[in-house]
Amino acid sequence: MVGTEQALLIPVTRIDRVETAVLSLTDIIVVGSQAQLISAITVHAEASITRSTGAAVSFSLHNAVPNPFNPSATVAYALPERTHVTLTVYNLLGQEVVRLEDQVQAAGQYSVTWPARNTQGLSV
Repeated sequence: MVGTEQALLIPVTRIDRVETAVLSLTDIIVVGSQAQLISAITVHAEASITRSTGAAVSFSLHNAVPNPFNPSATVAYALPERTHVTLTVYNLLGQEVVRLEDQVQAAGQYSVTWPARNTQGLSV
C-alpha cells in the first residue's frame, strides 16, 4: 500500500429483475497475494441499488446541465406514453431560438444535447 490512503472497491453485477436491492457488508478481511492476513475489521455498511426500468410514470423535463451558459447543454426528459414532442429553446423576449425536437416519440427516457446555436448555426 502506498501512502496512508485506503480504498475498497467491490464490483457488483445485478442479474435479477428486482427494482431495489440492498448490499450489506458486515465483516471485511483483507489478505495479501500469498493469502496472509493483513487486517480484519467489523463494519456495518449498506447501499441501496435501484434499477431504472426506463418507463416514465409522468411527463417530466429536467434542467439543462451543466447549464445553458456553457458551450453545450444536455436536456433530459421522460415520456410515460407515445406522444408528439416539441422541445424548443426561447430567448428572454419569447422568440424561438431553435427547435431541438419536433416528432412523435415512444414512451421512455430521452436526452438531447444543444450546442448553444440558433437555427442559422450562429452561437448564442
